[in-house]
Amino acid sequence: LFNGEELHPTAHGQILLTQTGQYDIEFRYYEDGRVKQSKQSWTALPPRDFCSLAIATPKGEMVVELSDLTLRHSDHFQELAEDQYYDSLIFHRIVPGFVVQGGNAQETPYQRKTNRVEVKELDPEMHSDLLHYRGALAMARMPDQVNPEKRSSPDQFYIVQGTPFDESRWEQFLTDQGKEYKSYQRDRYLDLGGAPQLDGEYTVFGYLTHGYDVLDSLAATITTGENAEDPIWMIVKTVE
Repeated sequence: LFNGEELHPTAHGQILLTQTGQYDIEFRYYEDGRVKQSKQSWTALPPRDFCSLAIATPKGEMVVELSDLTLRHSDHFQELAEDQYYDSLIFHRIVPGFVVQGGNAQETPYQRKTNRVEVKELDPEMHSDLLHYRGALAMARMPDQVNPEKRSSPDQFYIVQGTPFDESRWEQFLTDQGKEYKSYQRDRYLDLGGAPQLDGEYTVFGYLTHGYDVLDSLAATITTGENAEDPIWMIVKTVE
């Protein structure tokens, strides 16, 4: 019973709360061949104000919305942007059908002073509802051999362009990777595409809300190896 009305959740028992307020839930379930029940009261609070950042490039502007499920990463990224840390840095890695990556202040011709902001690796904040769909914003990191804790880079980020999935390709991916997904996560990958092989390996902390055409244009940049032949600069700022 959900606020006095009978409820039929999914096979996984998922309940989606779409409004704030007090919810009274009575659970009835089978255990050891017997019907048992329990009651809980939940309070659904409104989310904090979302923070959106604009990433300007020579190809146009993208807007990303930071997640409130990854406050360590989201707040750090916002702090760097507000300090103009990223301004004039470049997207140094372009992999069509995968990601565009930038924000490395140490190995680009547009090197900046980094002592104005505390810049250190971040502990991971991987969340089951923040996956690598097309448009995902995530932090890069060093490989497992030197970083088994999967700590995030202090500044390098990437945006997923990804590849599309149909039923056949999705089933093959599940077979090859041995991963499990909820039905709505599967549906979103089938609708949007992405890079699910990265799930559980890197921290996603936001998503593109505008500028998918710019993302595709960046991914189509002429490269030598994974480096753009003409440097793609960026300016990252908070959207008022």
